[in-house]
Amino acid sequence: SCNWDRNLCSNNASQCNQDCLLGDPQFCGFSEDGSLFYNAESINTSDSCLSSSVCVFPNVTKDSGLEFVVIDSSQSCDATTMSGCSLACDLNSLPPSATPSDRTECLDKASCEASGYCSINEILTGGGEQGACLLDRVLPSSLSAYDGFIDYPFCFLGEVSVAKGCINYDYNEIDCNDDATEGRGGTWLTVLTSKENCEGPKGCLERVIQILGAPPTHMFSLKNENDCASSDGGIWKSLYTWNSGVWVGPSVRNLTWQDKRVVPKNSLAQSLNFSAVQESFFSALTEQTVLQEKSTALCSRSRSENYLNVISCSCGLHSSDNCFSSAPLSTPVAQSKPCALSSTVIIAESSYISTYNNTLSAGCSNVLLSTVSGLQFLGEGVSNVGGHFIDVRKETNFGIQNSKGVTIGVLIGDGLAINTDQQFTGSFRVCLPLRDLGSRTADYSTFDFASSNSEFSTLTPQNLPVVLNGTLLCSDVKASNLSVSFFPIKRYSNWETTTQFEIARTEFILSYILVALYALITFVSAFGFSLAMYWILFRKTRKLLLTDYILVFIFIFALIRTIYFSLSNKNQATDFILAALPTFLYFTSFSLVISFWAVSSQKYLFAKPKVMIRYGMILVFITNGLLYLLLLIIGILFYIFNKTSSPCGRRSVQVVQEQRQRLKELSIAYAVIVSVVCLVFALSFAILGFKLVRKMTKSSGTKKAILRIAGVFSVSFTLYSAFIIIQSVLSSNPVPAFSFVGLIVTEVVPSAYFVVSTMRYFVKQTVKSSDSRSASRKKTKNSVSGEVEMELKVKADSDSLDLQDMLDMTPPDTPGRR
Repeated sequence: SCNWDRNLCSNNASQCNQDCLLGDPQFCGFSEDGSLFYNAESINTSDSCLSSSVCVFPNVTKDSGLEFVVIDSSQSCDATTMSGCSLACDLNSLPPSATPSDRTECLDKASCEASGYCSINEILTGGGEQGACLLDRVLPSSLSAYDGFIDYPFCFLGEVSVAKGCINYDYNEIDCNDDATEGRGGTWLTVLTSKENCEGPKGCLERVIQILGAPPTHMFSLKNENDCASSDGGIWKSLYTWNSGVWVGPSVRNLTWQDKRVVPKNSLAQSLNFSAVQESFFSALTEQTVLQEKSTALCSRSRSENYLNVISCSCGLHSSDNCFSSAPLSTPVAQSKPCALSSTVIIAESSYISTYNNTLSAGCSNVLLSTVSGLQFLGEGVSNVGGHFIDVRKETNFGIQNSKGVTIGVLIGDGLAINTDQQFTGSFRVCLPLRDLGSRTADYSTFDFASSNSEFSTLTPQNLPVVLNGTLLCSDVKASNLSVSFFPIKRYSNWETTTQFEIARTEFILSYILVALYALITFVSAFGFSLAMYWILFRKTRKLLLTDYILVFIFIFALIRTIYFSLSNKNQATDFILAALPTFLYFTSFSLVISFWAVSSQKYLFAKPKVMIRYGMILVFITNGLLYLLLLIIGILFYIFNKTSSPCGRRSVQVVQEQRQRLKELSIAYAVIVSVVCLVFALSFAILGFKLVRKMTKSSGTKKAILRIAGVFSVSFTLYSAFIIIQSVLSSNPVPAFSFVGLIVTEVVPSAYFVVSTMRYFVKQTVKSSDSRSASRKKTKNSVSGEVEMELKVKADSDSLDLQDMLDMTPPDTPGRR
């Protein structure tokens, strides 16, 4: 085409170049597109051209190929006569694309602004009819192909998304129904013919998140006006817009001096290739989707693998060697980026946090949520081996201690760790599910959240106002650091000031009484042994007797018992040693009596007293060697059972259950062993005492003393046998009163009886210390078992055997011996 006359080459394209360049090589004009010019034929000089201009105004009724109608004289550029309307006046509420080309021109501003059409009408007429079918959006199911990258209701490809659904041109007015559209509803919408009808329907415009993490967009929801006003960022507005005509006035264009030339009718403009962009977009989208799905699958597999390892450690019969070495203490499960002046809900499996408009002071923050297994707070537990008598600690599974070491609450669910790169300065909501961990919750009344350190080794209540919503425990937290954790707990209301005495008042009182009684026995036995050593070393009026050795063992036994009941905080090893060792020391004390009674009852086998003493000591060593060998074996088994090599540590329910089961079995075995020993001791006192009395020829008082000793210790050891078995059964939940009474009857009373009897005999003998040793032997008093050191005169091969000689611990064949 020719740039100064676009019609010149229309009939003869081959002569276009020749015809276009005829005459003057230049002309005066202007162009809106830079190629085809308006030719101001009346101006033929460059100077006149550059000093002239023309007036143009809109033309919407004529298809002239130009966007403007040109008036030669700029002096007549009058807005009152040369203005025009952006729309035709006979649209009939239809968009320009759906109206004929020979439209009627609006002659004034009023008629122009009265002309218009509704925005939805352009879509409704897109199918070639005066209406279209409106369908419901597709809801992305969590199990559908759209799960993971489409987060809100959407329209299928080929459908047009509008405010209340999707426009589908495949359905006519008859087929626009729920049956034909396969459950997506169907409403036939017709052209809206007035501004009132167009802008009358309203809806709630809310911000949503687009697919694949795209920037936020807005969409009309199904909320009513009240719900919209209460929602965050919702705007109640018209669904459609009425496009009115605009009255446009004329404008002036300056003329330029141009060269004549042939120009293409069609030009290749530098514009966006929408097809190529669409192809590139969907290619990148597909690639990104694949990468995201792959990454999500790998992350999910990693999380699943970690949790499977946790489950393996927690519930499996055979835990993996790298069970917790590969799984971190906290496992990331959700990530998001909330911003200031907006609210966001971040869901992490069964937990979630919700940020508010004031959570962040400015900008946005990356937030990572991680779950923390509550199993790692299982606790050490209490050992039942050795006799768990009175529990002043009130320890329980998943217990929480205050600064005083008092158990003031229990964990009732898994934790949630929150890490951010910008501090939350405002409030936000945390909700965590409750979980039955098997902890004892009946003793506690107040729900709360606890925080933990970075190693997740301790829990500290936060005194937060919480709300129990079904199985969710929620709280509004005012502010937080960059890294914070929350654990659901149940605790005492005054947990910070709670003392051990307040939660175990009865147990403490009974323990203090036992401490006083055992301490008294400790003091009296130490005093008695000290007096004996004084008379032996300084007064040299008596010898070292069997009762003196018994006093030493009773002293050690009572001292350890005093320490045991004085300590309120003991670990399992200390608990075992301080509970089991005194029991065997108690056995040692009275095994001395039984051993020498056994030897003295068989005196007719020996001719010399020193031989009986030698065999008595051998029997003592054999008996106690067996006893302490049993204690050593139990101690080794306790150490083995209490120590686990599993990488799960105490976070493994299975490991802990197996460990506690083994310790329970060991506790029962220990109780059975101690019970059997007690029965043997009881029978020994009864049988040997009866045999000794039968062989005695004189002293009815001595017989009564031996029978009294045999009766007291036979009964006490029989009761001890029953007590230790019952105590083993009750060890997981000890009854303080039963333990208290049992220890009084089986340990305190017999020990006190022996110590007091020994002291009475010692005082009596001290008064008679002026008598000679030979004179003192004429009064055959028996002090065996601690009541009285008595002589037992029996005959063997015409020799008089003195029991005092038998209890005399001076080695044989030393000066002073008979």
